[in-house]
Amino acid sequence: MTNQTSPIACIVLLLHGCASAPPAPLDAQIAATEVAERTSPEVLARALDLADLRPLGIPRPDSRDRDPNGAAFWHACAWAFEANTRIARNLWHAAQARRDGAGLPRDVSLAANTVDVAEPDRQTAVSVAFDVLGILGLGRSAAAARLADADVRHALAAVETEVWRARFAVDRARVRVAASRTRQAALAELTQQVTKDRTRIDILSDRGWVPEGSVQTTRALMARLGRTVENTRAATARARATLASIAGLPADAPALDLVTAATLGGFAPNTTPPSPSTPRALFEQRPDLRAALLRYAISEAHVRVAAARSWPEVGLGSRLQLSPDQLLTGGILSVTLPWPGAVDAAVRRAVAVRNAERARVEQAFVDAHAEITARAVVLTTAQATVTQHGPSIETATRAAWRAIRAKFTADPKELSTWNDALERRLAGVLAHIDAREAAILAWLDLTESLGEVRR
Repeated sequence: MTNQTSPIACIVLLLHGCASAPPAPLDAQIAATEVAERTSPEVLARALDLADLRPLGIPRPDSRDRDPNGAAFWHACAWAFEANTRIARNLWHAAQARRDGAGLPRDVSLAANTVDVAEPDRQTAVSVAFDVLGILGLGRSAAAARLADADVRHALAAVETEVWRARFAVDRARVRVAASRTRQAALAELTQQVTKDRTRIDILSDRGWVPEGSVQTTRALMARLGRTVENTRAATARARATLASIAGLPADAPALDLVTAATLGGFAPNTTPPSPSTPRALFEQRPDLRAALLRYAISEAHVRVAAARSWPEVGLGSRLQLSPDQLLTGGILSVTLPWPGAVDAAVRRAVAVRNAERARVEQAFVDAHAEITARAVVLTTAQATVTQHGPSIETATRAAWRAIRAKFTADPKELSTWNDALERRLAGVLAHIDAREAAILAWLDLTESLGEVRR
């Protein structure tokens, strides 16, 4: 007589375990259309609502502010559409789903056995067993629930970290686009002035009234100016593409073309952001440090999970034995004990990992403090440059260039002096713009390092 698993039991198990999610095929054309629609204020507002995670410590930007020269619009775009923030939000949802299933009892054990079906007096035994400790929320089940809860909190901290990072990434991209377009405008003005003088220089050269060496120098400087113009145009295109990527907008979004020199006026590089008063305040203000603490909490939860393996697994249920002439009932008790030494090894490993996470937290604080100190010095230096050196260089070279152009108009012998003034002006025309961009970027860097001030 042979013993085999009942096909009926297999069918029951398969039906009990069936679960599915609706298919979500991704069509390239549909995806491209959805990206193009992000330029709509209604789509932005709706996406921002869907991305609003109330437990976040960072305030949500106001999607009603649709001025591309304002910060709120771009912060809203980064919050709603930036790739890493969207990925972090979905991982947070995944962690929530895992928490919903964590700590639940183990699967119900259902078995049905029968003797050879060719035997008329065959017997069938049906048994079902439940995870007792899991139902009571004890042992391994409780530890798994605590670990899942720690995972959710860490996933939310990761969302906060990405939102904070994207906020400053989009601001830096805006500053670079605005500064690059300001350079283009300044170089266009200089090019127009040089072009006016070049006609006269060509005439003087044809008639031999100016030294050939000076003329060659002039042509070299003009070529240098043209190359600078082309390089600046390419830099603007790259900065514009970076801004589109971080904001999650299509490359032809009209808002990208509205970031101009006026955008730079929205920043206050001459101010200093408030510093945290205590190390605890720094941990509270910086999302990445809060995430580091939560990673440590996860390692602590893993220690509890490893220790919980010392609890036995207890299954309790009933058993029915059926035959043509009788029905026998009984109970089932199963106890699974961990192998000696396995729990101790797992706990020691989890404790070592926890110690490693503690070291990471401490190093993250050391790095954050060093970063703030360095960026504060960089900001102070940049502030001095933008308020003192940059404007003076721009003003001096502009005045000298204007004077030499007027003098050259009256005296062709001043071509060499004109060349010298052009070379200095070519550097000076960008000096103040470069200094202002550097100061704003330094201010953004320090502000990001200090974190969100709690109100």
